[in-house]
Amino acid sequence: MPAIAFDTLRAKHALTTAGVPESQADAIVVMTREALTEGVATKTDIAELKSDISRLDGKIDGIAAQLGGKIDGTAAQLGGKIDGIAAQLGGKIDSIAAQLGSEIKADIAQLEVKLGGKIDRTAEQLRGEIKAESAKTAATIDARISGL
Repeated sequence: MPAIAFDTLRAKHALTTAGVPESQADAIVVMTREALTEGVATKTDIAELKSDISRLDGKIDGIAAQLGGKIDGTAAQLGGKIDGIAAQLGGKIDSIAAQLGSEIKADIAQLEVKLGGKIDRTAEQLRGEIKAESAKTAATIDARISGL
């Protein structure tokens, strides 16, 4: 059923009244009706199109659900891999930190030994110098007291 109303009998009557021969009037009316209705969607065409759109919507929803599931699965796998790598790195960092801590403690102990020895030698030297100066000072004081 065409979407555009075209009264073919009225058009033919108008043409024949105007002096157009009936066979030509019939041809003109047929051509005019075809030109007006060609490419015009009918209610059936529109219903079929709506059905096709609905079917495609369903397919798109199904594909979207599948993709969502795949994305979630991939995200979970990546999350697991990232957690594993983080744990490995954490273990390596802890190991390196422990090793560096041990090395630093050993270096500090060596410095304490080296500095301790130098400090002990310097203290002993200073004690000797103080004793020597004390003895000189005592001798000077004794000499001055005796001279009085």
